[in-house]
Amino acid sequence: MRRARMVRRRRLSRRTNTVIGIILLAGILIYGAVSLGLGVSGFVNEHELATGGVSAVGRVSATSGYGKNTIQVTYPVDGRQVQGTIGVDPSSVYQGELLDVVYDPGSPSVVSLASDVGDTSSAWAETITGAIFLLLVPLSFLLALIGRRRRRRRAINAALGDRA
Repeated sequence: MRRARMVRRRRLSRRTNTVIGIILLAGILIYGAVSLGLGVSGFVNEHELATGGVSAVGRVSATSGYGKNTIQVTYPVDGRQVQGTIGVDPSSVYQGELLDVVYDPGSPSVVSLASDVGDTSSAWAETITGAIFLLLVPLSFLLALIGRRRRRRRAINAALGDRA
């Protein structure tokens, strides 16, 4: 009988592990910062719409191509048509449907459904997700330091002949 050869997996060098770790941490940091920024922006937009928003009747101009759960709406602002994007399940509306919307007069492309004004659940979700990802960065750094100290202690003990 032949023995199956065991494939040995070659370990990556410490430098390679460090580079991979830095790239992952940078990605986590960027994702966390962007999510946190979007969450804060969502709170600001909801506040602006709730306190100074102007009501209008918008027409659904597109139900695909603007993200997974968004539609595009066209509505009148000072006699001209403005387009904005609203977070709605595209299957719940049809192109050409009229919807009550609220827009920010200072930035007319910031728009929301009239029924959703004041709903900050998506802003909370993005803010919490961003905060969690940003907290992973110092936690990862701390765990890396602990692991490096353990490796150093083991190397010193091995050099001294201790097995403890």
